[in-house]
Order: sequence, then structure tokens, then C-alpha cells
Amino acid sequence: MPEVESREAKVNRLKELLDGKKYLLVLDDVWNKESALWNEFIGSLRGTSQAMRSWILVTTRDQQVVDIMKISSHQEYSLKELLDHQCWLILKENAFGTRQVPNRLQDIGFKIAQKCRGLPLAASVLGGMLCDKGIDE
Repeated sequence: MPEVESREAKVNRLKELLDGKKYLLVLDDVWNKESALWNEFIGSLRGTSQAMRSWILVTTRDQQVVDIMKISSHQEYSLKELLDHQCWLILKENAFGTRQVPNRLQDIGFKIAQKCRGLPLAASVLGGMLCDKGIDE
């Protein structure tokens, strides 16, 4: 059975990979609310590539995670939900690509986009699912 690498070993490996390089580290859809772990992680990266102006971007839908992250940085950007027509554009692109959307599917597609409630990932996933179903035939 392969040996499981410890958290400390993973962080050290990441630090080795990033040291001396300019980087953008994206931590997407974070839900962990243990501030001690985040402080330890961010602290371990301090001093790595400081002169290179590197960034760590964290995305979350949990306000408590945002509050914990503010300990390390005071920059916060709250994104708004997309409008229904923007979700429709994403859904349509994923479902049809460059092909023309059949007229009979325009209204149905827009109603599906409204169900996405402004979430681009939902529109993208649903569009991909519809693409796989061959709905334009």
C-alpha cells in the first residue's frame, strides 16, 4: 500500500515548487473553516517568492471562510449572480457550440437557464449534459 504523504510534507513540497517563481495559486470552492490550518498554511508560504508578487486566489460561497481568509488579506471581492440571459448564453454555448439553436428549443433553453439561479457552473454543467443528449437533432 502506498504511503500517504503528511500534510506537512505536501506543504513543504508545494513550497519547494513555488520558491523563486511568480505564481497564482487558485484554491477553488473552499469550505474548510479551521482558521488554525489556514494560518499555518499561509504562514508556511510566507517568504516564498515574495519579490515576485505572487497571489493566492480563494473562491468560496461560505461567508465564514471569507472571514477566516481576511486574516491573511484584507482584499475581498464578492461576485454577484449572473442574469438569466447570461446563464442562457453559457448554457447555449455548452449545449450547441457554434451550431444554431433550433427555434423550438429557444424558450425551453431560457427556462432551463432561469433554473440555474445565476450560477455559471450550473449553466455550464446543464449545457454539457444537453450537448451529450443530441438535443438539436
